[in-house]
Amino acid sequence: MDVSFMNPFFAQIYFPHRRPETPFYHVHRQGFSYELRGGEHGLPAGSYPRLILLDLFRRSVLQQSRFIQLGTTVKDYLNSLGLDDKPQTSEAVHSTLLQMMKTTITISQTAKQRKMFDINRATGVLVEKYENFVFIENMDIWIEEDDEEKKPRYRTRTIALSPKFYSYILAQSKMPFDFRYFSQLAKTKNTLAFDLLLWLPYRVTLLNQTRKPRLDITIQQLHDQFDPYSPAPLKKFKERLRKSLLLIFAIIPDLSKLISFSDDGKSLQIENKPLNYLK
Repeated sequence: MDVSFMNPFFAQIYFPHRRPETPFYHVHRQGFSYELRGGEHGLPAGSYPRLILLDLFRRSVLQQSRFIQLGTTVKDYLNSLGLDDKPQTSEAVHSTLLQMMKTTITISQTAKQRKMFDINRATGVLVEKYENFVFIENMDIWIEEDDEEKKPRYRTRTIALSPKFYSYILAQSKMPFDFRYFSQLAKTKNTLAFDLLLWLPYRVTLLNQTRKPRLDITIQQLHDQFDPYSPAPLKKFKERLRKSLLLIFAIIPDLSKLISFSDDGKSLQIENKPLNYLK
């Protein structure tokens, strides 16, 4: 359970960093576009949906099924995520699961985008012209007695992934991660650091394919990639990026040898070197 998996295609699909005012999130990527539409519970945002998504990949691969068993108790499930079992944590995770179940994701790819970038070659996923599906098709729940309030607490026990989402998980290309790093990041609430750590192997894989020694990405490109709806100026995003990288380096010191800012401070440089935090 210390090992998780992620298809590199989904390493490019992020939830909002902050709860948006409207339950709609539309993002353009190189080679495709995607949009998230939330239901009555709103869109999932922040650290928990990211951690849960990584956990759903992990459990579906280990259990070899789209019907996911989360454990025998709420405490077991939360502990497997690396989280505490306090009531507020349990409530937040359950609310996030409800949001994810009601969230629809639409992926589209124009003929022009398809010519620009071969998603299937890079990720093992074949995106049709227009696809619409949900992450979670259905959920079963635990009913637990709350000792303090003397009333039942409802928590998720079994998750049924949608067939389409499960087919993406089963795609041939998978990146193996040490799940414990992401549990640590989820506790910090630093969603940018979480996204960077997921996205980095995907970018290094592309470097390997092109045999380039280094990748230079401008701060503006990173802003558009990770937090396109942020009203903060680019200077503020750069400072946030710097703090997120310092956090990643504190958890995985070797990454400081792979990632650095350019001399003029306008770009991030990624070296084509092995990633030791991959399993």
